[in-house]
Amino acid sequence: MLGPFRKDMRQRIQFQRATIGRDALGGSTLSWADYGTSRQANLTPYRAQKRGGAEEVIAARLQGTAVFDCWVLYDSLTSTITPDDRLYDVTKPGVYYNIRFAQDMDSRKQRILMQVELGIAA
Repeated sequence: MLGPFRKDMRQRIQFQRATIGRDALGGSTLSWADYGTSRQANLTPYRAQKRGGAEEVIAARLQGTAVFDCWVLYDSLTSTITPDDRLYDVTKPGVYYNIRFAQDMDSRKQRILMQVELGIAA
């Protein structure tokens, strides 16, 4: 079996989807809105040695990033999550994770693995 069991999903996460609106001057603005209801998840740090380090070159500077594996149960909402969305841990509002990858790894429609990143802009 690939991924954690339901009993290991101890965090509550909330997905957010970008929405584009209009400002007072007629220009467009980007804002984030909660998408669906919160879900149980297993959010664990991804070991740096698996990916060859925990730094990226951003704007010609070396910056540290924190990468996490996020496992969620497969359902009609989580199956539509893409790297254009983001998430946050409900117990830590204001700390956002950019979704870099989301896929049902074993194609059994039970769990979805998302690789999420904390520490750089979307």
